[in-house]
Amino acid sequence: SGAAAFTLAWFYTERFTKVLSYSATLTAQGADKDNYPKGGYEYGEHIIKETAEVKPIRVCLEYGSKDNNFGPTKSQAISNEMTYTALKDKGYHVRLHVAKDAGHVDGGVMRQTIAENLIWLWRDYPKN
Repeated sequence: SGAAAFTLAWFYTERFTKVLSYSATLTAQGADKDNYPKGGYEYGEHIIKETAEVKPIRVCLEYGSKDNNFGPTKSQAISNEMTYTALKDKGYHVRLHVAKDAGHVDGGVMRQTIAENLIWLWRDYPKN
């Protein structure tokens, strides 16, 4: 899951610094009622904005225009846009693809974009 990959990069930057996500479920699905009652939706809503330091991560997000949409806190479009905007506003290396007429984790979109996305994520590796 894109939400799991993003969470690992966010909390374990010493091990994970690159995130490639297709239709990340950055929504209220799977919420932790005690710590994160809105689940992954909290990243775009406030976690990224309220974290002072910019973490050494690079993030590539994608969602389809016909992706899952179950209301404001359970919409792939809204949650991915919010997360993208929060990251961009803080100065992160981030990109967002919105795939026209694509659904959730669309295989055609993945085949068409994965090479470009991997090159973008790893563009400065190795550093000499």
